[in-house]
Amino acid sequence: MTQRTHQPTVAVVGGGITGLVAAHRLLSDPQPPRVVVYESASELGGKIRSTHSGGCDIELGPDGFVGRDSPLLPLCHDLGLGDDVVAARAGAVEVWSRGHLRRLPAGLIMGMPVRLGPVLRSRLLSPRELLRAGFDFVLPPTRCDTDLSIAALIGGRMGRGVVDRLVDPLLGGVYAGSVDFLGADAALPGLRERLSGRRSLIRALRQMGARPATAQLVTVRGGLGRLVDALAADVRRRGGQVHTGTAVATLDAVPDGWQITTRSGQIECVDAVVLAAPAGAAAELLRSSQRGIATDLGLIPYAAVTVASFVYPRNAFAQPPAGNGILVPRIEGTLLRACTWVTSKWPHQARDDVVIARCSTGSYGDNRHAELSDEALGRALHRELSAAAGLRGEPLHTRVTRWHDALPQYRVGHRVNVAAWRARLPATLTLAGAPYDGVGLTACATQGRDAAEQILAHLSEKTTSMPIAGRT
Repeated sequence: MTQRTHQPTVAVVGGGITGLVAAHRLLSDPQPPRVVVYESASELGGKIRSTHSGGCDIELGPDGFVGRDSPLLPLCHDLGLGDDVVAARAGAVEVWSRGHLRRLPAGLIMGMPVRLGPVLRSRLLSPRELLRAGFDFVLPPTRCDTDLSIAALIGGRMGRGVVDRLVDPLLGGVYAGSVDFLGADAALPGLRERLSGRRSLIRALRQMGARPATAQLVTVRGGLGRLVDALAADVRRRGGQVHTGTAVATLDAVPDGWQITTRSGQIECVDAVVLAAPAGAAAELLRSSQRGIATDLGLIPYAAVTVASFVYPRNAFAQPPAGNGILVPRIEGTLLRACTWVTSKWPHQARDDVVIARCSTGSYGDNRHAELSDEALGRALHRELSAAAGLRGEPLHTRVTRWHDALPQYRVGHRVNVAAWRARLPATLTLAGAPYDGVGLTACATQGRDAAEQILAHLSEKTTSMPIAGRT
């Protein structure tokens, strides 16, 4: 490895999970750069917010992450949280459809059936919809040379019923979006290419060796906020500087690096930047040096989502929930899109006296929740949940949390766009986070790690490097 003649400085813009993992990876290198993290909000962690309400631990944002192949899992162990990692219980998920709760059938891959038998037995599809799904075996081979919407790709083979009743609650729910607009290449990488020219989606999935996802969700006892706090503390312990309540106003290219100016007027010249901010903020910062990319980033739409957590007395249920949660297809027209039975899903949250329900509402194109007050929205979601789950009592506590720019929407052509943006950027600047390669915590953490490794590789390739004049 080439020895550096000075310690370079790397700025991480964004103190969510992406930026914190990037900073941690940078500082873990045998030849670590100096690292400065800028976060505009008063708290780190992005949408990770853990609190305590009604005597219960409540997550106001994401409640867990996929443990398989996640850089967060070894991080938890390295940060001393290994004994507090808890896996979700393997419980059933139900779908509230046509006025009935029906168990989500086995053998689904993001809503796509690998076998039709379980779908038939679930009665989620009408006889007409099930018959149309069977056309997948006899329709001519699919020709799809460019990206399509999820609805067009899957619906073209299996019909609208499969799209609306199976794919939308699962995949549309992940992105809080509409399967009519979400790009298949971004949400289902590789499927279009493997399906092209084949006669059957089901057979293509089988030939791919695809199996229903068994990746287990995990969380941290006491809340994911503990992971954020531990990461931030470790970054500081390793010498990283972490600035909260410090928004970056401009990011200007200068010889051998970048000049960062904060809104308070602080100026710092750095050798490289990990840009881990939301798309709109990233667009503003790139406008002076990468106008084309900035324009594209500014066009990425976001969905607003509201999370409402209810604490119910146990006797509000005729029978306590047996599964992990409920999904509601968008076509049902309800405010409620999903409900997690927190006290059933997470073993460490199990209680004898209460049931915690975590409900989500809102998706791209559906902002009805934004027009209601917290109190009115809580009442409306409680009514819908009561109809679905047979509730016969009122909640003891309600907590409503609104995320105005919750989830970026991966439109048709998104993956091609992201590849083009990255190809046009200099090696001294990387893009990472939810606007690019996945919205879950594991996807964001992976992007943060990879962005840091790209910067480290670039710094190692430099055989000589002189200090930048004016570095503070």
